[in-house]
Amino acid sequence: DLEAAVQTFGFIPAAASRYGGLTSLTSFFLHAGILHLVGNLYFLVIFGDNVEDYLGRWRYLLLILVSTVSGDVVHLLADQGSTTPCVGASGGISGVIVFYALQFPRARLGFLLRYYYSFRWLQIPAWFALVLWLAMQSFGVVMQLSGFSHVAATAHLGGDMAGFILWLAWQKL
Repeated sequence: DLEAAVQTFGFIPAAASRYGGLTSLTSFFLHAGILHLVGNLYFLVIFGDNVEDYLGRWRYLLLILVSTVSGDVVHLLADQGSTTPCVGASGGISGVIVFYALQFPRARLGFLLRYYYSFRWLQIPAWFALVLWLAMQSFGVVMQLSGFSHVAATAHLGGDMAGFILWLAWQKL
């Protein structure tokens, strides 16, 4: 019963301390449906393997964990009274995306773009994809906080910040 699982184990800002705050982690493994899960897995596969190869298994897991929790903290601070459960791995994956784009800024990312009645393959550098990603998430925050979207873009930006901070910290090491 997905709906009951989301209500029980999803991260709800208005009740953030439920289960000792563990819903910040359990919500990572829940998704709103199969398309949400597939979308998260797609981005995790595209960016995650390169970041894991660069960082190693344990620092990679730390990146995802810190990005996930940071995403929930920012979401909580931005929308404290929300009773809508937040689910998905997007906060953690957002941190991985930022780390990837900063570590491999010249990597070429390909996108299939619909152009009128045909499709075109477009390649852009990772740094430019990051600029687009941050712009989309900033717009998403406005939509979320004005009540026009249930996507937790604040959690994405929280994960983005953690990815940036950890990238900076590990560059100095």
